[in-house]
Amino acid sequence: MWAFRPERGGYTSTADETERHVVRGLARDVCFMLGERISDILEQRAERAQAAFDDGFDPGDPLAGYEAELSDLAELGIAMDQISEPADGALFMPDESGDDRHVPMDEAILHLLPDMSEDPELARELRNITQDSVSRQKVENLATLYASLDGDSDTVWITNEDAPAWLAAINDIRIVLAARLNIVDDASSEQAYDRAAEMTGNGSERDLHPVETSDDLLTVLYSMLTWWQESLLLAVGNKARRK
Repeated sequence: MWAFRPERGGYTSTADETERHVVRGLARDVCFMLGERISDILEQRAERAQAAFDDGFDPGDPLAGYEAELSDLAELGIAMDQISEPADGALFMPDESGDDRHVPMDEAILHLLPDMSEDPELARELRNITQDSVSRQKVENLATLYASLDGDSDTVWITNEDAPAWLAAINDIRIVLAARLNIVDDASSEQAYDRAAEMTGNGSERDLHPVETSDDLLTVLYSMLTWWQESLLLAVGNKARRK
């Protein structure tokens, strides 16, 4: 897996078949945790694209990508502000009355769909109003990530338009991994990075600690995705500074 670099109209990286397969699997699993199937989302997109084509829409404007680049970078600025480390704090609990929208009890999902207020009554009201739309946006982002890694080429291409969704999707996968690994603050995050380095570091193979448990694998994936996300953020920043 290689760092992202800015190109005209987007960003490129390289990931081998195994790496792409693993990240696609994570995106698919998180999407399923949110109650959707990525295959259904991609099928709906294909149907919308076909309908637009049938209506005579022409997506091939040769200036569209160039003219949109500045506005895309502005949107990326907003997206980067929303990228955060997994939040620490109280988890949601279901309302025993059964009157509220179902609150999933998986701890990882509770981090993905956190309370929007410290006031329990207001938090329940906001959840009832926003949970479906927030969850839907997350699965759309995950589907965008999945689609960018689906294919035979090791080259990963992300358009300027898709970069905010890609960053948000990677962040949501990291949140799930962090919940599984009990990463709740900077100290536990650094411990995870150090542990991953012991299994993937620059030393000789005989000095590396083997990946023996599921937690070992999740730790390596968490570190790998964090690095990949940061490389895209750096590429976005470099492109913005050139404008």
